[in-house]
Order: sequence, then structure tokens, then C-alpha cells
Amino acid sequence: MNDRLEEIRNRIASLSNTELIDMLEKNSHQYTPEALSLAREEVDKRGELNSERMQYQKQVQKQTTELTPEERKRIYEEEKERGNARIQIESERKAKKINGFRIGCLVLIGVFFLLWLIGTLTQSDKSGNHKSSGSPTTTSIGTDEQVQQLRDLKLLKKIHHEYNEAFIDPVIWAGLDYQTKENIGRILAFYCGRKKETNLNWVDIKDNYSGKKLAKYSENWGFETK
Repeated sequence: MNDRLEEIRNRIASLSNTELIDMLEKNSHQYTPEALSLAREEVDKRGELNSERMQYQKQVQKQTTELTPEERKRIYEEEKERGNARIQIESERKAKKINGFRIGCLVLIGVFFLLWLIGTLTQSDKSGNHKSSGSPTTTSIGTDEQVQQLRDLKLLKKIHHEYNEAFIDPVIWAGLDYQTKENIGRILAFYCGRKKETNLNWVDIKDNYSGKKLAKYSENWGFETK
């Protein structure tokens, strides 16, 4: 064992200053702890080598702390991407919360309108405006009051009775159930027929923003949604 260490010591002693510094600073992972310990002893023996080693360490540290413009740009781009990703995640989280609240509001609007419509027709029955079969007369459907209620609920944006067209908010419309949509279509259809005095009660219901046809109601053919 002692002979092997002595051999390693002699080899280290034969190294130049540069080779000795490289052994300790650059290639230390290639040597055993015993060899590195002997190398440090050799450095201590060579007094001037300690200052050279410290100077080398400072130079290496300076090189690692000083970044090139390309490296700075790369780090900036990486940080920018991470920041944008965080913003996007936060935006998606807020959007989900807003959409959940909006859907809840739409459901409440649909329920409110359905209850209001039932109440309106029931009140008409009580006042005597109904046929012998018990169903409401056409004079109780499509009134100005009912159409104004649709405007107040922000569902109906505009209605052109002369063209049998009604333009509605597509977001609110999407949150309503089929029966409520049919009841609304019936009101709008009878409103157009009453205004035109043709006794032809039908209406095309369209998206107020795109003009796309969303549904149609006809007294003769019933309700059709797209």
C-alpha cells in the first residue's frame, strides 16, 4: 500500500504547475481521493502554485458569471415563455370560473322566464281569455307586454315583424331548454302575425351577431331548432 502511494506521489511531483492545476480543477473527477490529497500536498510544497491556483479559480468563476449576449437572450426568452405560460394558466382558470357563473345565470334566466310565461298564460285563463277547450286564445299570446319582457331579459335584441324575423342573444338562447325555446318562439310568431294582421303566425329566430338561423316557429308546423 505504501509503495503504491509513493508511486502516485512521485508521478504527481513530476507534473508541471499547469498539469497539477488541471488535475485539481478540471479533471478531479478522474482521480481517486488519495491521488487528489497527494496533489494538494504537492501544491502546498510549491508555494507559488497556490497563488496560480487561486488565480485560475477566479478566472473560471468570472467566465461562469459573465454571460454572452446570446446566452442572455436565451435566458430572457426562456423566462418570457415561462411568464406567458403562467399568465395563460391563470387566464384559463379565471375563464372557467366566469363561465361557470355565466351558465348558472343562464339557467336562472331560463327558469325565471318559464315561470313568468306560465304565470302569464294562467292569468289569461283566469280572466276569461280562453277557448272552450281551456287553452289560451291567440290574443293572449304574442302581446306587446310579453315581447317587452323578452327585451327586458336581454334575450330579444330586435324583431322585424314585417319580415317575420326575431334576433336574439345566442349565449342566453343556448342556456334555455327546448320547452322554453318553443314557448318563446310561439310568442314571437304570434306577435308577428298580430302586427301584420295576416293570421299567419310564424317567425325565424336568428343569431343577433352572425345572422345565423337558430330556430323557427310556425303555428301550422310547430317548432324547429337548429
